[in-house]
Amino acid sequence: MKITLHTDNIELSGKILKNVFTIIFLAGLLASGYKGFTQASLNYATSIDINTASFSGTSFSVAAQDIGPTDLAFNNDGTKMYVVGSGTDAVIEYALSTAFDVSSAAFTTGFSVAAQETTPRGLAFNNDGTKMYVVGVFNRNVNEYALSAAFDVSSAAFTTNFSVAGEDTLPLGLAFNNDGTKMYVLGAINDNVNEYVLSTAFDVSSAAFTTGFSVAAQETSPQGLAFNNDGTKMYVVGVTNDNVYEYVLSTAFDVSSAAFTTGFSVAAQETSPQGLAFNNDGTKMYVVGVTNDNVYEYNLSSNAFTEASANDGSVEGSLIVSISGDTFTNAGGTLNSPTHFTISNLPAGLTPSMSVSSNGMTATLTLSGNASGNDDANDITDLQFTFTNAAFNGGNATGVNNAVNASSNLGIDFTAGSTLAPQAPGLFSYTTSDTSIELSW
Repeated sequence: MKITLHTDNIELSGKILKNVFTIIFLAGLLASGYKGFTQASLNYATSIDINTASFSGTSFSVAAQDIGPTDLAFNNDGTKMYVVGSGTDAVIEYALSTAFDVSSAAFTTGFSVAAQETTPRGLAFNNDGTKMYVVGVFNRNVNEYALSAAFDVSSAAFTTNFSVAGEDTLPLGLAFNNDGTKMYVLGAINDNVNEYVLSTAFDVSSAAFTTGFSVAAQETSPQGLAFNNDGTKMYVVGVTNDNVYEYVLSTAFDVSSAAFTTGFSVAAQETSPQGLAFNNDGTKMYVVGVTNDNVYEYNLSSNAFTEASANDGSVEGSLIVSISGDTFTNAGGTLNSPTHFTISNLPAGLTPSMSVSSNGMTATLTLSGNASGNDDANDITDLQFTFTNAAFNGGNATGVNNAVNASSNLGIDFTAGSTLAPQAPGLFSYTTSDTSIELSW
């Protein structure tokens, strides 16, 4: 595209000249392939507790498209689901008429990866859906594809790959950290989650192995891999015990800091689970398997916080706020209320604070103190957030979607019956339940 501006014998006013150069600027963006501005956005999620998981009764069969599904993924808003399968060596795309509800899925298109891998096993996307990644056991490569239309697999084209054979010759699961500077491959020969650093974000050709973590104490045939939103938890699904295993990472997205915490059996639905995924807010988990060629949907607690066992109004848990299109200020530090944010319906007695990840892409909320009311009637089902300009490096909270007067759809669950502090020195305290009152002096 070429634009010529002839100004001979023309006197342009300042306003007209400004408009002309605006047109030239926008035309230049379009000529360079620019497709539009993306609004920054916040996402609210629990830290995920698989102990709260329960099968929803919902599943979706992918057998009509592939009889060997090995992994799954979703687009950012849950209106698309993707399944990779070794039956057809393809990534299969489904449209979901109800976001993150697999029962509403309908097949739309597919993309063959057979030219690069004839036994694909793991699947992932970059943050904006302009890149797709498939790992497989035939060539033992992570293959990278460029998508000219975001999250549309029919627009994919192979670009590059990276061999992981030096770490494991049976790579099955695949994941990235939030900013694409780390990649993780789950291998079933050494039963390790192997971590790689990427010098160029989301470019697998820039990968270099750094460390690994063995899951063999829990699973000797691991298949699928996922992380929670801030990288403080890792999940592995395997076929030895048909469990999803949860690990806590003391350093976010550093697998060498992982420690096993708990497991959840999916054997009642699937005896050969292959891959797993979560929805955006951590209230749903999905498992795909080859026994029945189904994607199974599980419900997880929508409470980011639960009352501590002391039943004294203190709470446990965390709420993760992730951002796209901007970054939080104070990377590696904290956001405080009311300087950076407020929670309009936070129970009195609780003090909020957010720790910001080193890349500024997540802020994890914790609550200290003791709520003054801590019975069932005091439960909060939807914490309401408003962030200030000071919270964002872009400096404009109103320009960030879900940042002002925003519903998190996540809450606080207090235990039935509360322990109240003595009303005055020398008086009694009491504990109530549904059937009794216990007095103490």
